[in-house]
Amino acid sequence: MEHSSALIQPKSSMDFWDFHTHQGGRFALCSCDLLREEVPSKADCPYLSVGLHPWSLPREVSSPTVKIALDQLNKLAREGRIVAVGEAGWDALSPAAMDYQQQLVEAQWQIAEENRLPMVLHVVKRWQELEYFIRRSHPTVPLIVHGFRGKAPLAQRLLQLGVWLSFGRYYNRESLCEAWKAGRLLLETDDSSLPIASIYQAVAEDLGIDLSLLCDRLTGVAHQLFRVGSLS
Repeated sequence: MEHSSALIQPKSSMDFWDFHTHQGGRFALCSCDLLREEVPSKADCPYLSVGLHPWSLPREVSSPTVKIALDQLNKLAREGRIVAVGEAGWDALSPAAMDYQQQLVEAQWQIAEENRLPMVLHVVKRWQELEYFIRRSHPTVPLIVHGFRGKAPLAQRLLQLGVWLSFGRYYNRESLCEAWKAGRLLLETDDSSLPIASIYQAVAEDLGIDLSLLCDRLTGVAHQLFRVGSLS
């Protein structure tokens, strides 16, 4: 059953880490698509994830804009400006051919591996490509599937492969519980206007845990995955 987070006020004042957003904020991993956007300032987005989104890929494989974007991504990673690579991934609705999407995933993954950065993945109706990529390439950096809404059997397969699952406003409760049990659950707003605190509140209730425990656990995950500085 898919669950939708209601607009609920949190019971107390806490820090709520947002693991994927297009807004910004002090406790947020801000996502930037290099094929469509300017890189935001550090003041607006202190923790930044940058990549080439599959929706934005041009049809032409030899497009110079892609090479420019990859060079920029590599430079940002080497300079330490970003804490994650992505969104990258596979999308059945993208105009780009699937083998080209795969090629760009691998190019971004190489940058992630070289700089020891987690990778944020966007996957739509192409889970077999993700599973094949993991079994063939054996990535050593954390892979995070953002906006996960799949059912429990898919969640279990991905968790067994070591993938982190990030949940937003809509999610499958059984999958949420599987990710929590595996210790690889993240929460996000993506492009929703719903406050991240409301998502935390709904998830804590669905998991049957205290809200403060969820906040503490995910703050620790932020340190673990992104090597962030003090969040206080």
